[in-house]
Amino acid sequence: MTLRVAVLALVIAVGAIGSVFALRVREANTVFVSQEKNVHRLSSSAVEAVVRTAPVLNGKPGSRAACRPQGPGQLRNPWQCRISYSSGRSYDFRVEVAANGYYIGRRSDGSGGSIKGCCINIVALG
Repeated sequence: MTLRVAVLALVIAVGAIGSVFALRVREANTVFVSQEKNVHRLSSSAVEAVVRTAPVLNGKPGSRAACRPQGPGQLRNPWQCRISYSSGRSYDFRVEVAANGYYIGRRSDGSGGSIKGCCINIVALG
């Protein structure tokens, strides 16, 4: 029984030391700290630039995209985006952007079309 308690105590001690070390390394990373302190709101142009490239019509990317945020906060989710194609067709999507830059969008008319991809630059937003 004493051996089990000793092993458990050792595992807990190693875990605690590892956690303290990881936190100190993160605090020492000035780029990380700067990014956390200087968070900007996601811009329409950042979303439009990436969403426009999502292939919907015959697997081809759009020629133009216009996106409007519908919510508050940094990511401003959901986004209402209209993607236009060189054929003259346009489709409206409700787009959700994740904190890692990935996005997914569903057709607003409920027809089942969708777009997804990455990488919207969340940190260096303009």
